[in-house]
Amino acid sequence: MSSATLSFLSLFERAGFDRNRLTFAFKTATVAFIALVVAQALGLEHPQWSAMTVWATAQPMREHLLEKGLWRFLGTISGIIVGVALIFAGQWQPWALVLGLALWVGLCSGIGLLQRGMVAYGTILAGYSAAMVALLSTAHPEHVLLLGLDRFLTIAVGVVLAMGLGYFFTPKRPAHTLSDALRATSAACLHSVLSQAKSPASAHTTDLLQKIALLDEGMDMHAIGSLKSRQRVQQARLVLLAQLNLALYLQQPQLNLSEDLQAAIAACTQAMPSATAFTTLPTPPQTHAATAELVSLINALLLALNPSSQTTRTHAYTHLHLHRNWLGAAHTFVRSFSVLGAVGLLWLYTGWSFLPFMMLGLSVMLSIFASFENPAWFMRYVTLGQAMGAGAALVCMWLVWPLAHSSWQMVWWMLPFMASCVFIYAHKRSMLASFDYIMVMLILLQPSFPIHIGFAQSVGNAVSVVMGPAIALLAYRFIFPAHPSKRLQHLLTMVRYETRSLCAPHLQADQVLAKRTRLIHSLLRAQRLNDKHAQSNPDIAADILKQLAKIELIVGLQQSLQDHAQVSSSTRRLMRAVLKTWQSPERDAQQATHMLQVLHQRLPTFTLLHLMLNTAQ
Repeated sequence: MSSATLSFLSLFERAGFDRNRLTFAFKTATVAFIALVVAQALGLEHPQWSAMTVWATAQPMREHLLEKGLWRFLGTISGIIVGVALIFAGQWQPWALVLGLALWVGLCSGIGLLQRGMVAYGTILAGYSAAMVALLSTAHPEHVLLLGLDRFLTIAVGVVLAMGLGYFFTPKRPAHTLSDALRATSAACLHSVLSQAKSPASAHTTDLLQKIALLDEGMDMHAIGSLKSRQRVQQARLVLLAQLNLALYLQQPQLNLSEDLQAAIAACTQAMPSATAFTTLPTPPQTHAATAELVSLINALLLALNPSSQTTRTHAYTHLHLHRNWLGAAHTFVRSFSVLGAVGLLWLYTGWSFLPFMMLGLSVMLSIFASFENPAWFMRYVTLGQAMGAGAALVCMWLVWPLAHSSWQMVWWMLPFMASCVFIYAHKRSMLASFDYIMVMLILLQPSFPIHIGFAQSVGNAVSVVMGPAIALLAYRFIFPAHPSKRLQHLLTMVRYETRSLCAPHLQADQVLAKRTRLIHSLLRAQRLNDKHAQSNPDIAADILKQLAKIELIVGLQQSLQDHAQVSSSTRRLMRAVLKTWQSPERDAQQATHMLQVLHQRLPTFTLLHLMLNTAQ
């Protein structure tokens, strides 16, 4: 990059623009305008949809760009098919269009909340793509097939250009970032083992959980781009699981490690950043079962870090069941279905022409932002961005386009407005509202000469689109309120409920491990949600640790019951009684505490289950 360019960018930085976002926005806007011109040259009815697709597909990394483009294409096709079917159903019974669309958008938004990565994006897109086809065809349902074909071709133009041209100026994902982060966290785990042996403290587990939760949060983004990336993330999740197992073990009040074992662990910690392969630690002779378990957990971590460790990968991944937010998905479905259904029935009753545009905006707002941690807070910026975009569209439509004498001139007059997207996207004060500014401005600007709608209708359409996020804000605030503290509360409620199912009798060993992994991953998400708060709640952090200790104890009891040679029949009956008490929340907690004290006295000292009972009491 030349010195003149650098000084130019520095000037913009001093004015409040972000350099990286400014460069990215300029390149994306250029490709978006090319897509607009190509779609216009092909004679498509809504060429601005191609420009919208470029902005929606654009990503800062090449791997993300390619996969998002693919899922945008697949999601659009699914949405078009459903949208066309709904229009035909609406010609038979108008309420079928409204309720069918509300049901489809609700299902897509709910299922999307259960999925990960770009698959979730494709599912959510299928929902509001159907709304775009169905609601924009209400005035002329006989043209729905043409509108569906136009939607498909404009999306195809945008995706192809975004992936084709964007491929050359979008950088690859930085190499080794994930492996370096995994090694750093693994080194922290081993360092905590040594610290726990010298000065026992529960803070070691909490600190590790925070680091592992932060790493887990970005794991899905590393899986995007290729099958090899997904395999790499699968192996990385095994490393995270091994780190979690080790962190949970550190809840034991004291570690009795020999000097030789501490020296071996220290050597592994020092070699962690640069070693190409790791060898397992030998178990010292005449070692207690608890210490042998610790060595086994450290070896599992070292093996998971080895790229050539195929045996560990195959065995452990069979038990790798991750968190699914079923309660949040149900809330999202009910919220989307009820709001869209209510507005749709109001449209059928009144016949107001602006309500389909409002439903279109709502279908997007209730789908995309349902996965945000605080969608009601973000809706303020969405509403601002859409109001700005609608205002810009009206200025272009009624102050600039009257100067045009053809559709092509209308396209060229859109250029300065599309250039404004670059500055709004890159400025630090407007970046949160920028994407909605771009999308609403483009969706309202259809370069068709002469202008086919009146001023009053265009203002009505703009106002109805902006009312979408305003109503969505009320929905997020009052219909199953979605904000961080509420999500955390729901997550912990689900964990407590599923913990009771872990106490069920006659569970198979693989079922116990699967439930354990899912519960621990859910609590990892809870830890991350709590850490993100401006003031992290120490009581919730302590509750998460207690819940983790309880889960580990339940798993230990279940495994001991399956090993009939380890304990006597009377002790097994006591273990079953403890599990039965925990399985029913209405049971007396003091009774369970008493039974745990008796069980603690019966078990041999220095066994792993005995140490777990020390932690639980």
